[in-house]
Amino acid sequence: MTGAARWLAAMVADRPAVSPTMSDAASRAAIYRLGRRAFEDLLMRAEAAGGGDGARLQALAADWTPPRMPVGGRDLARLGLKPGPETGRLLKAFEDGWVADDFPAEGHEARLKTLIAATGRG
Repeated sequence: MTGAARWLAAMVADRPAVSPTMSDAASRAAIYRLGRRAFEDLLMRAEAAGGGDGARLQALAADWTPPRMPVGGRDLARLGLKPGPETGRLLKAFEDGWVADDFPAEGHEARLKTLIAATGRG
């Protein structure tokens, strides 16, 4: 999805709440999900509505580069999972946990193994 398409989707879709008082971790998750531009726009809207000063989070948005998801279908195949719809569900579950845990740099294989085992396939 292009940056403009992500921004438009973020403006009209059910999206994470953006507030000048949110934590850095919640801000990084919102930037990852929405894109930098949509996050900044929503933050400015929240400030204009009397939500407080978002200068700290504007700086975070300017300085932080969202990481690429560190795993993909090949990683699941290497762990013995055959390609199919379950691959997408497991990758989505991995991504949700990875974002919720503030983008840890390590432990990816263990997390994948845990997800596979939870499906009864591991």
